[in-house]
Amino acid sequence: MLLELKEAAEHEARAVLRSHLPEGKRTQASEQSVLEALRQLGKTEPALEYNCGACGYHTCREKASAVALGRAELEMCLPFMRAKAESLSNLILASTPNAIVVVDKELCVQEWNAAAERMFGVPASLAKGKRVGEFLPEEHFVTALSKLESSSGLKLSPMPALITALSVVPVRGGDLVMGIYSDITEMEEQGKALDKLRQETVDKAQEVINKQMRVAQDIASLLGETTAESKMLLLKLMRVVQGEKA
Repeated sequence: MLLELKEAAEHEARAVLRSHLPEGKRTQASEQSVLEALRQLGKTEPALEYNCGACGYHTCREKASAVALGRAELEMCLPFMRAKAESLSNLILASTPNAIVVVDKELCVQEWNAAAERMFGVPASLAKGKRVGEFLPEEHFVTALSKLESSSGLKLSPMPALITALSVVPVRGGDLVMGIYSDITEMEEQGKALDKLRQETVDKAQEVINKQMRVAQDIASLLGETTAESKMLLLKLMRVVQGEKA
């Protein structure tokens, strides 16, 4: 029974193949187009032709031939997509202005990007493999590893004249933790300068108010003295006038 089913399946497969690719009409990709497809897939030498079969083709050359004929897409190649994703990740790590530090469960540095080199003044070759505590405070990494929780907006100064905002994110099921450091030193300095300006403005305003109060008091005092003198003169004048009438 099983043999009959197997023969029936093979017969059907051959029928489908004949219906879609008739004998004598199967087109073949040129060697140049196959080589170009292999180049696009990153298969620039035979050693890179893994022939893994993940794309559904037996060999990389078969896949390249299908791509050249428009029957397959480059994205069907898993190694190609993985290499593309890794290349994009590396590009992001290299170009981001934020320092990115990745540590493992032992708190050893696994990734230390170019921005981290510039921000902390430590080359990646020296940092990788070392305990992160040798270069940066590690308590936030310890917390993320133990609780498997992300945290963000952590303000800290890992070294003099540097203020950063730190976000810590567990990745790969908690085996790794990524720390993203944003340099906010200039922003903090601007904030301090603005606070100083505000305080100076308040102090100046209070000084003006105090001066105005003193001037008002002086004016009031002068007006009081003048009023008293005028009252005395008027009283004397009234007595004189009343005495003349008497």
